[in-house]
Amino acid sequence: MKKRGRTRSISLQYALIFASLIIGIIGIFLIANSRLLGKFYINNKQKELVEAYQLIMKAADNATMGSESFDNELDLSTVNYNIDVIVVNVDSETITYKGKDLESMKMAIWDKVFAVEGNNDRIIEKTEDYTLLFSSDRITGTGYVEIWGILSNDCVCLMRSALGPMQETARITNLFLMYIGLVVLVIGMVIIYAVSKKIAKPILKLADISKRVGELDFDAKYTGKHNNEIGLLGENINKMSQTLENTISELKGANVKLLKDIEKKEEMEEMRSEFLSNVSHELKTPLAIIQGYAEGLIEGVTDDKESMDYYCSVICDEVGKMNNMVKKLLTLNA
Repeated sequence: MKKRGRTRSISLQYALIFASLIIGIIGIFLIANSRLLGKFYINNKQKELVEAYQLIMKAADNATMGSESFDNELDLSTVNYNIDVIVVNVDSETITYKGKDLESMKMAIWDKVFAVEGNNDRIIEKTEDYTLLFSSDRITGTGYVEIWGILSNDCVCLMRSALGPMQETARITNLFLMYIGLVVLVIGMVIIYAVSKKIAKPILKLADISKRVGELDFDAKYTGKHNNEIGLLGENINKMSQTLENTISELKGANVKLLKDIEKKEEMEEMRSEFLSNVSHELKTPLAIIQGYAEGLIEGVTDDKESMDYYCSVICDEVGKMNNMVKKLLTLNA
């Protein structure tokens, strides 16, 4: 018979399952944050740059560039989207500027206009109105998503947003997720262990009841009030216990009856044996008499008719007795 291994605590199993689930979810978030956040950020930043650039194109078309309403709307877009913008005319005069490094922006815009080599630009999208690209600052090496083009008023516009903050955000987010995940893991394991112990308590009680029923202790009954699968299992164990008790009682009654029948049969068999022994003994006497009288007649022990009639009469009586005994034996055997 195969030995059962050591029983594992269901509470511990639940806690380990929960821990594995939390670790898996955190791992998925970390991978998604590392692999997908950058792409999502860049795609979103491209849309923001295009929207802000279209705002400047509209102002150039309507000759409202430099107005207060234009400046307010541009400020709102650049601050919210973290975008630097510069607009210069054909005389290299700055018409509009929003950013932190004017000289770097001017250098970048003329690099685009005059197609300076070695600027490591990588075009994402190019239309009649603008060019969307990845670029890096020649001096600082900072990476940017940029959009530039020539407006309807012959001014040149450059807008860009640094990629550095996104990478830092991803790193900080990953670190934050790890800390939060550890806290959730510890708290969750404590909670799930406590909850699973509460769930396991009636299950252990059912296991003890089933063990006692297996040892034919039918007084063990489940008395829990759980209105769920555990309660249903408890009710079924109670029914099984009652059924076993009734069946065993019936078997005991049938066994007692069978023992009585066996005893009665043994008594009858003993009586039969005794009767046969007695019959055998009783048959010997008439047989001996018949044999003796018959031999006497054959040997001519007497010629007296009266004596011969007496012998024959005795033989007939003894034969009658034997016939009655044989009939009784046949009746008993039937």
